[in-house]
Amino acid sequence: MAQCIQKLVQDVFADCTTTPVAGIEAVVYLLNRSDIASYTIDEGGVETLCTDITLKTGTPAPHVYKLFGYKRNLSYSSEIVVGEDVPDTWTHSLNFQNYQFDSNSIMNLDQAGDLVAIVERKGKKEGDGSFIILGLENGLFKSADSTNSNDNNGARVLTMSSLDGQGESHSGIVFAKFAGTPAVADYTATKEYLESLYSAE
Repeated sequence: MAQCIQKLVQDVFADCTTTPVAGIEAVVYLLNRSDIASYTIDEGGVETLCTDITLKTGTPAPHVYKLFGYKRNLSYSSEIVVGEDVPDTWTHSLNFQNYQFDSNSIMNLDQAGDLVAIVERKGKKEGDGSFIILGLENGLFKSADSTNSNDNNGARVLTMSSLDGQGESHSGIVFAKFAGTPAVADYTATKEYLESLYSAE
């Protein structure tokens, strides 16, 4: 999935029909990258479309977890790392706050690392484009983790990011499930699939 092709393949629009909405929805799906058995990138040649994620089996069974946010305390970003003699990569980041300070919650986030996140963009719900996967290839690790009792109401503030030298091949990977005849990327089918992974734990 190296980004070696240096040319456009379609028009680029910025008009009233494509205006984005800031923010992401208040639920993010989190996976331990080591729990992923396989994933499927669109066989039609679109390297930025993932159509399936399969978890490993075993005991204990791998889980999909949810990260719950509030208002705008969840965000994600992608920043290009320009390579002079290697393909460009992108640093993916997930930013969030945590309000839990019981012993299990502290330990849970202290040991969090090598995660994959699936975020849902706000705005019009599209089968192709509403759900974005972060860290699918190389994972997300803590790049910032701070708590100050006088800031952010004492919340723990964290950023999970790509490691230096281990960026992702693209600025983002769309996750979409297909439904209908002919099959097209479908928002409802995608949401239901993600919920099925979560409820399967």
